[in-house]
Amino acid sequence: MKLLGARIDAWAARLSLVLLLTAGGAAQTSRQAADLADADRVIEGLRQTTRDLNEAVKHFHSDLDVAVARYDRGYRAAGVRLVPGADSDLAGGTADVILEATRKLAAFRMLAARNEKYEPPPVVDMDGIQHLVAEAHQRVADSASVLRRLLVVSVKDFDPRRDAEAKARHDHLLKERAATEEAAKQAWLALPIDLPEPDSSEESSQKAWDLLSRGWSNGARTAQSAPAPSSAQAPVAGKAAAVAIPIRIEKRRRVTLVSALSYRMAVTDSGIEDADGRSLFYQEEWIQRGISVIRMRWRVAVDTATGEHILVKRYPAIELRGELDDVYRSIDRYSLWYLEPPDETDRSSPEKVEVALSDLGDARAAVRAAVDEFQNATRASLARHDRDRLAAGMPLLDAGLAPPIRESLYAIRAHLGGVRTDLDAETNVWQSLGAGERAVAELESVASWANRVTEAQIGAAAEWEGLLARSEKEIDLFRATEIEAAAALPPNSSQAEARFPALQRGVIVRIRRPTQQNALKGLILCRQEIWHMENSMPGMREVRRTATLVAVDPQSGSQTVIGGKTKYYPVDAGGLLEQIFDQYAAEDLPIPSI
Repeated sequence: MKLLGARIDAWAARLSLVLLLTAGGAAQTSRQAADLADADRVIEGLRQTTRDLNEAVKHFHSDLDVAVARYDRGYRAAGVRLVPGADSDLAGGTADVILEATRKLAAFRMLAARNEKYEPPPVVDMDGIQHLVAEAHQRVADSASVLRRLLVVSVKDFDPRRDAEAKARHDHLLKERAATEEAAKQAWLALPIDLPEPDSSEESSQKAWDLLSRGWSNGARTAQSAPAPSSAQAPVAGKAAAVAIPIRIEKRRRVTLVSALSYRMAVTDSGIEDADGRSLFYQEEWIQRGISVIRMRWRVAVDTATGEHILVKRYPAIELRGELDDVYRSIDRYSLWYLEPPDETDRSSPEKVEVALSDLGDARAAVRAAVDEFQNATRASLARHDRDRLAAGMPLLDAGLAPPIRESLYAIRAHLGGVRTDLDAETNVWQSLGAGERAVAELESVASWANRVTEAQIGAAAEWEGLLARSEKEIDLFRATEIEAAAALPPNSSQAEARFPALQRGVIVRIRRPTQQNALKGLILCRQEIWHMENSMPGMREVRRTATLVAVDPQSGSQTVIGGKTKYYPVDAGGLLEQIFDQYAAEDLPIPSI
């Protein structure tokens, strides 16, 4: 009996173990089944979103083509006068590029001009596409957790059949996820967004998607409740900004809608309406032709009452030498064709423009004269200083450097030392620049009336076109003079220490006022360091760091060296002066007094 009882207990224990193992296996099977079911649901959701995106883009393009055919082909106005369509002059690119440009320009204008009374079908389509893009982004993000679960398999519960099934679902999910992401990219590119500079169409697609993803991760899902950015909030040059959903058109900011090989198309929402209540836009087409870039410009408008997209004014084409990528990036400032006449001023006339042109020419000449006077005074003062030092048997300041560099350093120290005669000469230059800015503003005010003169005004249009071109040229000349004048002056900085731009290749200058100025009463001390790349011997290079302590007399303007020290730093092959400067500039180099 005891033996039978022991056997019964063993059977019971074994049965319990089998039941536990069965239950565990059932639980594992249930989890795997749930993961597979979740994967199927995610796959179907991704597949449906992909279909919806592709269908939405097709519908958008169809509605857009209908709208363009109806409202962007021009019409006959009163008196049988043909009013051309906004994009009637586009002809610089291939057929597919022109089609893309026409679609995107029309979409951009519709979106920017949208109001409570003007909401054409393509605008509604764009809302739907943006919603689907956001949905696609969310589905792609949410699929990551399912992908991870499909890869997790318990070692003790490993089943080759189930593992193969999970792997097949995993691969299928990856495929559908990639298809959805690609559909979202193409849908996003179909919208009138600001395109990054690409090297290929694939790069353009990926960059646009990356920017959207960055904007999404920064809170784009709540973008509808966020305030619209002001026109002053432009992205930093050379750095692409993250984008968000929904698309918001920034006023007075150039947007690159088409970026293809040797071709650019851009548009700017002026943010204003003309006298007829039409929304104004500035369009530009850039085409590389040989060694030149042709730039075409138009003012176009959207009449929200009739839905018509019309060409308001053509501007003469401009030919610029260079590569398209370089030229396009360098010309991003507003010019006269962007401007509207101030409403508070009287109507301009060609005679007023001629007067303003003459005044700006005089202002430019005055700036040059002031710069010449400043430079001549600096040159004369340095020459006098050199004569005095030579007569006293003393070495020259900054000996061994080129004369223009010596003059620049002398002027910088005089500025930091507060030498009155030098400061007066500088002030004269800055005042002449201020007068020139006022002359530019006056010319812009009177010349911008040319933008109101249309081609229909025979005779006047040609005269105003010439005045506008001359005005833009004169303003460009003044800007170039302004840059030259600023470069000729010491940096207008109130800081006690400044690192100045390179005065020549392979030279870095740093000048500061030491904190203790009591050693020499009445004098201003300037600590000057010159870092210079030198070839000490064939195949070897080193950087020479020359530190000099100069005392400046604000009253007489004399500059006296009261201490100096030189140190050398070896440079490895391929090493740069800037690297050595950044590495050792923080090291103190004590200057013994003479």
